[in-house]
Amino acid sequence: MRFEWDDNKRVSNLDKHGIDFVDAELVFDGRSAVTVPSPYLDEVRTLTTGFVEGRLITVVWTEREDAIRIISARRARDAEVREYRELHRG
Repeated sequence: MRFEWDDNKRVSNLDKHGIDFVDAELVFDGRSAVTVPSPYLDEVRTLTTGFVEGRLITVVWTEREDAIRIISARRARDAEVREYRELHRG
């Protein structure tokens, strides 16, 4: 799987949310995650929530040809945390 992003957006995301897109790639490594469509209407986007370095994060992304283009990565919101826990009660 190949990942891509805008480098300026990566820097601004790191400043705003403290999460580097390089680390956000780990959400896609096959561990437990929850993936849902985004309500964003201007472009088909997807939200994937999973653990990275002990934190539950949500990555917003879209498919571009043969790559996953990361748009943002942030701490999971309360509803995303609940959904993750409900699906992965174990």
